[in-house]
Amino acid sequence: MPGRTGGRPGHLQRLRRRWWVGFALGALAGAVWAAAPELAGSKDCGASDRIVVATGADVSLNHQRQVLIDVWNKNLRGGDPEARQEELPGVADQQRSQMLAAVQSGSCRYDVLNLDLPWIEEFYRAGYLQPLNPHGSSEFAKEDFLVPSWEAGVRKGQLYAIPLNSDVGLLYYRADILRDLGVPPPQTWADVDEIGRRLHEAGPSAHGVKAVYAGQFAPYDGLTVNLLELFWAAGGDLVRPGDGGVVDSAQSKAALTELIYRMRTDSPIVWPESVSSHEAETIQAFADGKIVLMRNWPYAFRALAASPDLNSGGRLKFGVTHLLGLPGRPGPSVLGGQSLAVPVNAQHAAAARRLIRHLTSTASQRLLFSCGGFSPVRASAFAAQSCSDEQQDTPIGPTRRTGGTEQTSAREAEQLKALATTLRQAFGNVRPRPVTPYYSDFTATLQSRVHPLLQNPSVAPGDQDYHALLTAVCGSLSGAGASPRPPGCP
Repeated sequence: MPGRTGGRPGHLQRLRRRWWVGFALGALAGAVWAAAPELAGSKDCGASDRIVVATGADVSLNHQRQVLIDVWNKNLRGGDPEARQEELPGVADQQRSQMLAAVQSGSCRYDVLNLDLPWIEEFYRAGYLQPLNPHGSSEFAKEDFLVPSWEAGVRKGQLYAIPLNSDVGLLYYRADILRDLGVPPPQTWADVDEIGRRLHEAGPSAHGVKAVYAGQFAPYDGLTVNLLELFWAAGGDLVRPGDGGVVDSAQSKAALTELIYRMRTDSPIVWPESVSSHEAETIQAFADGKIVLMRNWPYAFRALAASPDLNSGGRLKFGVTHLLGLPGRPGPSVLGGQSLAVPVNAQHAAAARRLIRHLTSTASQRLLFSCGGFSPVRASAFAAQSCSDEQQDTPIGPTRRTGGTEQTSAREAEQLKALATTLRQAFGNVRPRPVTPYYSDFTATLQSRVHPLLQNPSVAPGDQDYHALLTAVCGSLSGAGASPRPPGCP
């Protein structure tokens, strides 16, 4: 049937397996850290003779972050120690807890922390980070870095975290299916509803599509990201920038109600399985032709372009554009990404800063973009050529290089050029998540209030449900937790 894909791409299978294994291990690891944090800091503080980078799973295509570590190790200078990545198990929230527990316990096993942007404020406020330009030095300069990503690591004029990869939400669409339906890529939710109507008229067997749109609505920070973007797309908000107060927005309430309505099983515009989906599951559903549209991060582009089912001789069967918004206004995206920081107990602080300079250099950023699928943090890195071309100047050895014809390289370069244009446009419309030391409480509270509503889409939320959501979110932002009526909250 048209639009139906064949086999399951191998790299997507591995991505899914890694997530499930990581989730199980993360739950066990989290229990160990919580029950016995002293394990993180032995009497000798757990220092290593290597620079240890604590990070989440390397989801870059072909593990390009590890490639950059290999380059560092192969070209050591001035007595710097080798480096190694320590990939922490579990989803992002669990990885944060493990990093936090290590620093709190006095452990010095980590020299570099790869922090999701919303974690920076918590680690900074607690005094767990060293400045990256100590004593007024100029080791790191702002020039060439994307401004929103750079500023996420600045506190009181001092740099505490430098971006490793930027992230912005993008809308992926199955160009082959939309072409058959005779509709352009959607710009608004009304356009998405029209695609659903066309698919319904064509009949369920015409394309094998299960629903039109998929997001990440499982109970983790991805749900928070998707909700904030949904509220912003409708012209609403949940948290005021600046003072961090909650916003009682009619647009946001309507957006949440409409999302639930679109998930109803009798007419699923939004894929019902999104309530249990992370990034990997939605990438797989998109590749399998179960959905037509998908909200995801830039790294999904390279994963999908590597799938034979979606790449026919260099011609991609999918496209990518900005997120849904109001008519004539592209939807804003949450500013995503990760930044590198040096914890206060780092034993190799000076060498760690030199490693960070290597990982964030233009050459490294071009490689992460062209070969790994990550959006770069330097403006100059958007000019990356094909993966094989970028590797020519990178001393990573013959086993790391990817072969390919000149024609293939030219097609890859054109794809990257088009993606770079889309990314630059999207980065002009990004917004940060709430900047608060209580972000973990905020995101957990929002998830706990909204996810049950999404699991039961047959019942629309009432005014009381939304009011309770606002009260709980307000309490989480102020550090008041789950108290019945936090001061100053609705």
